[in-house]
Amino acid sequence: MLSLENTKGRTVTGLTAVSPTATQQSTLSSGILYLAFGESYAEETRQAIRFLRRCSAGVQIAVVTDAAWQVEPVPDVFVLRPSVSGFASKPRYIYEASPFERTLFLDTDTVAVRDVKPIFGLLNHYDVGVNFGGPKLDGEDGLEFHSQCTSGLILFRKNEKVEEMFRLWEAEYVARQRPGSDHRGAPDQRWLALAIAKSAARPVHLDSYVHFNLTQTTKTRTPPMIYHGRGLHVELIDAEICANWNDPVEDVRERNWLPHIAGILPGAGVGRRDPLLMLAFRLRRFFNKGRRALQRWTSRAVARGL
Repeated sequence: MLSLENTKGRTVTGLTAVSPTATQQSTLSSGILYLAFGESYAEETRQAIRFLRRCSAGVQIAVVTDAAWQVEPVPDVFVLRPSVSGFASKPRYIYEASPFERTLFLDTDTVAVRDVKPIFGLLNHYDVGVNFGGPKLDGEDGLEFHSQCTSGLILFRKNEKVEEMFRLWEAEYVARQRPGSDHRGAPDQRWLALAIAKSAARPVHLDSYVHFNLTQTTKTRTPPMIYHGRGLHVELIDAEICANWNDPVEDVRERNWLPHIAGILPGAGVGRRDPLLMLAFRLRRFFNKGRRALQRWTSRAVARGL
């Protein structure tokens, strides 16, 4: 068995991840997990590790991959598994291959800007954490109005309930790939939401201040911990979102990110801070009111038989 003392860059092979001894338990109690199959994802993971170690000193990092690398930065542990293309690697490997008792799984295109270690405290009270949102599930057995969820950030602890949840997720994912199956929603996230609903695992919602998605309209009242999105200057975006946020406890003003303008929607005083955006708002408001007025006039005209 691999010793986990000074394990940086070491490799774990086989079908079962490392089982820690009693003296190693604290080392493997919690950590961050990435899946990286292929060089492009490996490079993206290295970039994510750079940010993570900058803001979360001492956090353990494991990477599930088919080929360990020597290029810095390297994770604390490599877990070798056969390459699986597409989203199928998530339900297959995230739980089974994690060497940690408590895991925060992150997509490779995420960037941590604040210490992630405190989030593991949620697992004192819950089994799994995800960001619920998106279209309604439209599931059977009363799950029509259940929310879907993202699979780009999953917080979980190892126990029988969560293990069963991941088995359900993989079974749903495999079954729904058949021709004629229901494919509404993201390729894997719909089936994760179904698995959570059908399992006995106790879930908690991780809001936008944990998982701030830069690819969609997102709002937060707390400085974000992890940003999600490719090809973006996250440090500059974080500085913009958190500008003048001197007291993150008392200051709960809403910050709104609009991907269409790749920026924050200003709050009070928008005319002073961004006159160009203010002009655009006024033009859009004038257009919307005019369109509705025309629709009302047309409806009345039809009702009078004109």
